[in-house]
Amino acid sequence: MALGETRGGIGGGESMSDLTAEQLFKINELHLKTVEAENKLTKVSASLQEDTADTPIAVAAFYKEVIGQADVVVERALDKHEEDMGGLLVEADKLRMTTLTKIVDILTAVQAADFLLAGKKLHLAMHEWGKSREHRRLEASGGDSGGNVTRE
Repeated sequence: MALGETRGGIGGGESMSDLTAEQLFKINELHLKTVEAENKLTKVSASLQEDTADTPIAVAAFYKEVIGQADVVVERALDKHEEDMGGLLVEADKLRMTTLTKIVDILTAVQAADFLLAGKKLHLAMHEWGKSREHRRLEASGGDSGGNVTRE
C-alpha cells in the first residue's frame, strides 16, 4: 500500500458517491456557512493589518527612530495588536473545531473514521514534505539554517 492509501484508496473505502443526498445537502450548507465565517475572519485580519500601519504604531515608531528613545505609546499599541491577533487566532481555531465536529456529526461512524484518518495522513504527509524541503534547502545553502543566532 502506498502512502495515503487505506482500505479503498486515499482516506478509506468510501467516496463522495457513498454519501446520501441528505449528507451532501448538510455538507453543502456547512460549507456555505464556513465560507461566510472565514470571510468575516479575513475582514477582521485585514482590518488588524491596516491598523498596524495607522497611528499610533507607525508614527510613534518613526519618532522613536528619529528621537532614539523607547515610546510607551508604541509598546501599548503593539500589545493591543498582539492581543487582537491572538483573539483572531482563537476565533479561527474555534471555527476549525466547530466545522470538524459538524462534519463528523453528518457522517456515519465509518465515514467519520475514514475522514479523520485521511486528515491525519494528509497532515503527516505535509509534515514530511516540509521536513524534506527544509533538508534540501539546508543542503543547498551549505547547512546554514539562516535562523540561527550567533552569540558573542
